[in-house]
Amino acid sequence: MSAPWVMILKNLHNQAAVNFGMIIISMHGVVSSLVMIVVHRPYREAVVFKLFSRERALIEVSEKSSRGPRARSRLVDVN
Repeated sequence: MSAPWVMILKNLHNQAAVNFGMIIISMHGVVSSLVMIVVHRPYREAVVFKLFSRERALIEVSEKSSRGPRARSRLVDVN
């Protein structure tokens, strides 16, 4: 039997054990995310690009012209 089940069945409460369990559960998510970034090249490249790129991000904005129903496009700096 595992420690949590023993604690539940014997009606014990140990705050240090609860805190330790929460830290372990939280670290599982952090470690799995870091492993995903380190192991898989597309994720690694995307993270490195987002964190260390000095390129300015541009988005295309479509505007309706007052002269007619045609739309014109322009680039807008989002930084």
